[in-house]
Amino acid sequence: MDWLLPDDCRHISRDLPLRRNNHRALMIGVSRTVAAEFTFIMAFPVMLGASLFKLVQFGWEWTWVEAVILVTGMIAAFLVSLLVIQGLMNFIKGHSFKIFGWYRIGLGIVMALYILV
Repeated sequence: MDWLLPDDCRHISRDLPLRRNNHRALMIGVSRTVAAEFTFIMAFPVMLGASLFKLVQFGWEWTWVEAVILVTGMIAAFLVSLLVIQGLMNFIKGHSFKIFGWYRIGLGIVMALYILV
Protein backbone atom coordinates (compact mmCIF):
# COMPACT_ATOMS: atom_id res chain seq x y z
CA MET A 1 0.00 0.00 0.00
CA ASP A 2 3.03 2.26 0.04
CA TRP A 3 2.37 3.19 -3.56
CA LEU A 4 -0.74 5.12 -2.44
CA LEU A 5 1.27 7.52 -0.28
CA PRO A 6 3.43 10.46 -1.32
CA ASP A 7 7.19 9.86 -1.03
CA ASP A 8 7.59 11.93 2.13
CA CYS A 9 4.88 9.89 3.95
CA ARG A 10 6.10 6.38 3.15
CA HIS A 11 8.15 6.13 6.33
CA ILE A 12 4.95 6.67 8.34
CA SER A 13 3.23 3.64 6.81
CA ARG A 14 6.19 1.43 7.72
CA ASP A 15 6.04 2.67 11.31
CA LEU A 16 2.36 1.93 11.88
CA PRO A 17 2.38 -1.67 13.15
CA LEU A 18 0.59 -1.68 16.49
CA ARG A 19 3.04 -3.97 18.24
CA ARG A 20 5.55 -1.11 18.35
CA ASN A 21 3.27 1.48 19.91
CA ASN A 22 3.69 0.40 23.52
CA HIS A 23 7.47 0.25 23.31
CA ARG A 24 7.74 3.66 21.66
CA ALA A 25 5.31 5.24 24.08
CA LEU A 26 7.23 3.87 27.06
CA MET A 27 10.49 5.18 25.56
CA ILE A 28 9.15 8.74 25.52
CA GLY A 29 7.85 8.52 29.07
CA VAL A 30 4.16 7.72 28.60
CA SER A 31 2.62 5.51 31.28
CA ARG A 32 1.88 1.84 30.55
CA THR A 33 -1.86 2.43 30.89
CA VAL A 34 -1.95 5.30 28.39
CA ALA A 35 0.26 3.34 25.97
CA ALA A 36 -2.08 0.34 26.14
CA GLU A 37 -5.19 2.51 25.72
CA PHE A 38 -3.64 4.17 22.67
CA THR A 39 -2.87 0.77 21.17
CA PHE A 40 -6.48 -0.35 21.61
CA ILE A 41 -7.72 2.90 20.07
CA MET A 42 -5.38 2.41 17.09
CA ALA A 43 -6.58 -1.17 16.65
CA PHE A 44 -10.25 -0.19 16.35
CA PRO A 45 -10.17 1.18 12.76
CA VAL A 46 -8.01 -1.74 11.65
CA MET A 47 -10.46 -4.29 13.03
CA LEU A 48 -13.43 -2.38 11.63
CA GLY A 49 -11.84 -2.27 8.19
CA ALA A 50 -10.98 -5.97 8.26
CA SER A 51 -14.53 -6.82 9.33
CA LEU A 52 -16.06 -4.70 6.58
CA PHE A 53 -13.70 -6.28 4.06
CA LYS A 54 -14.85 -9.75 5.12
CA LEU A 55 -18.50 -8.70 4.90
CA VAL A 56 -17.97 -7.39 1.37
CA GLN A 57 -16.18 -10.63 0.42
CA PHE A 58 -19.05 -12.68 1.81
CA GLY A 59 -21.65 -10.63 0.01
CA TRP A 60 -24.65 -8.62 1.09
CA GLU A 61 -27.37 -11.20 0.46
CA TRP A 62 -28.26 -12.79 3.80
CA THR A 63 -31.33 -14.52 5.00
CA TRP A 64 -33.11 -13.04 8.02
CA VAL A 65 -31.74 -15.79 10.26
CA GLU A 66 -28.15 -15.21 9.06
CA ALA A 67 -28.45 -11.47 9.69
CA VAL A 68 -29.77 -12.03 13.23
CA ILE A 69 -26.98 -14.51 13.97
CA LEU A 70 -24.37 -12.08 12.60
CA VAL A 71 -25.65 -9.13 14.62
CA THR A 72 -25.98 -11.23 17.78
CA GLY A 73 -22.42 -12.50 17.37
CA MET A 74 -21.12 -8.98 16.79
CA ILE A 75 -22.83 -7.66 19.92
CA ALA A 76 -21.61 -10.58 22.02
CA ALA A 77 -18.05 -10.22 20.74
CA PHE A 78 -18.12 -6.47 21.45
CA LEU A 79 -19.35 -6.94 25.02
CA VAL A 80 -16.85 -9.69 25.77
CA SER A 81 -14.02 -7.62 24.31
CA LEU A 82 -14.98 -4.70 26.57
CA LEU A 83 -14.76 -6.96 29.61
CA VAL A 84 -11.44 -8.45 28.54
CA ILE A 85 -9.93 -5.06 27.72
CA GLN A 86 -11.07 -3.70 31.09
CA GLY A 87 -9.47 -6.66 32.83
CA LEU A 88 -6.27 -6.20 30.86
CA MET A 89 -6.17 -2.49 31.67
CA ASN A 90 -6.58 -3.27 35.38
CA PHE A 91 -3.75 -5.80 35.12
CA ILE A 92 -1.47 -3.32 33.34
CA LYS A 93 -2.04 -0.69 36.03
CA GLY A 94 -0.44 -2.93 38.65
CA HIS A 95 2.03 -5.01 36.65
CA SER A 96 4.73 -4.57 34.00
CA PHE A 97 4.77 -5.84 30.43
CA LYS A 98 7.34 -8.54 31.31
CA ILE A 99 4.69 -11.25 31.55
CA PHE A 100 3.56 -10.46 28.00
CA GLY A 101 7.14 -10.66 26.77
CA TRP A 102 7.66 -14.08 28.33
CA TYR A 103 4.27 -15.20 27.05
CA ARG A 104 5.20 -14.23 23.49
CA ILE A 105 8.59 -15.91 23.73
CA GLY A 106 7.02 -19.10 25.09
CA LEU A 107 4.28 -19.09 22.47
CA GLY A 108 6.87 -18.51 19.75
CA ILE A 109 8.89 -21.50 20.92
CA VAL A 110 5.78 -23.69 21.07
CA MET A 111 4.71 -22.61 17.56
CA ALA A 112 8.22 -23.16 16.16
CA LEU A 113 8.29 -26.66 17.64
CA TYR A 114 4.81 -27.37 16.28
CA ILE A 115 5.82 -26.25 12.80
CA LEU A 116 9.09 -28.19 12.86
CA VAL A 117 7.56 -31.44 14.16
